[in-house]
Amino acid sequence: MRPAARTLCCTAALLLASCGPEPSPPPPRPPVALCGMPGYELLDPAGLGQVVAAEEIPALSLKPSAIESIIAETEYMGFREIPYGSRVWRMRYTTQDRGRKVEATATVGIPANADPLPADPVAMAVFLHGTSGFSDPCAPSRSLDGQAVSVLLAALGFVAVAPDYIGMNGFGDASATTHGYLVGEQAAIGSWDAVRAAARLVETLDAGFVRSPRTVVWGASQGGHAALFMERYGPWYAPEIPVATVVAAVPPSALEPLVRKAVEAYSPPTVAFAAVLATMRRWYGRPATLAAELTDQAPYRFASTIDSQVFRTEKCDTAAAYEPIDDTPDEQGVELMYRQPFIDAVMQGRVDSLDPWGCLFRENSLATTSVSAKRFTPTLMVYSEKDDLVVTEPMRQDFDRLCAQGQRLAYLECRDAGHSEGAAWSLPDQLAWIRDRLADRPLPADLCARRAPQCCAAEPAERCAK
Repeated sequence: MRPAARTLCCTAALLLASCGPEPSPPPPRPPVALCGMPGYELLDPAGLGQVVAAEEIPALSLKPSAIESIIAETEYMGFREIPYGSRVWRMRYTTQDRGRKVEATATVGIPANADPLPADPVAMAVFLHGTSGFSDPCAPSRSLDGQAVSVLLAALGFVAVAPDYIGMNGFGDASATTHGYLVGEQAAIGSWDAVRAAARLVETLDAGFVRSPRTVVWGASQGGHAALFMERYGPWYAPEIPVATVVAAVPPSALEPLVRKAVEAYSPPTVAFAAVLATMRRWYGRPATLAAELTDQAPYRFASTIDSQVFRTEKCDTAAAYEPIDDTPDEQGVELMYRQPFIDAVMQGRVDSLDPWGCLFRENSLATTSVSAKRFTPTLMVYSEKDDLVVTEPMRQDFDRLCAQGQRLAYLECRDAGHSEGAAWSLPDQLAWIRDRLADRPLPADLCARRAPQCCAAEPAERCAK
């Protein structure tokens, strides 16, 4: 609007009370069809996030005392008193994958079966799960173990949303697309549409409380990576949803240092990155095969069989694809799986020469993705001192790099914890951080300062004493 026209508008507004500041332009759409993949355009998100079907899970309509008893049986000491009970639904909703409308699934939980229910507006917490597999049978919403996160978060006073991820449908028709393991775009878009659909579902319920629009983005392991990318896409894909905070526990925020760990010695990253290569190849549509990355000699034939192993439907043990080499010496495991030119290029820092992998690893690492940051939401990063999967030292360095880019990050490292232990032992710490952000308490003065590993709140006392 020209200055003269703007002045005229605002003069008229004095009479009509109808003139406000010019709206800020929306953030530019994030780049898509990257790294040489086939072209596409993303759909307008306004028409997505619709509920296709929802079914309540009667067995998860629980009172607080029942949830406390279940937690006590696990001997987990992080939560002693549970303020609310729960009701939980499985939900199928619309989203998109590479510009094509698809359906995905999630569980949704609400505080229930307690008197009183929350008096203040209830925030939504979207929780993004760790690696459970790569196909429909592996969707967490299919099992009580996977549904339990919605029970717990609802009982703690949140509207809980737990997406299964695109390509991992928990009920209804089979997925019409593939799951991209550690593909930031797919995880972010599917998760934002799950939040929209969950809000629509809750609006149809006689919940007994008021839902707040404020949202917590929360995840662990693969879900920590998804949480970070969900927030990165939020200003464009879901600008109407206010994010109070992000929590990313043991997140693989940088992929290139982890692929180096994968090929320098046989270890958990060796196993994980074979699945990364297989699923990214399917999602991006290139390379045509994994013959340049994986060995294909008898009897293992990894390059030829990796897809059938990773996307197998009869079981979801993510290590199952690698059973043939479990009994080999560690120093031989890498060479049995990966081809020597691939190993050499990674170890010599020449990942960019490995088309398309240098590009794929950059685009799915938070500090190097071409999806630019439009806001810096306060984020808690949780690490495990003895993590041998998302190896801690390179993630510490990535924490520093993200802080240098302007991210507002708090640091917590659980002492003596392995990968999953750190995520679990720190749950009360994570919850305290979230409560502080929802209450608008001041941020810690030492943001972006790395602290020494410490005993996290739910670490067993005997371990902490050592």
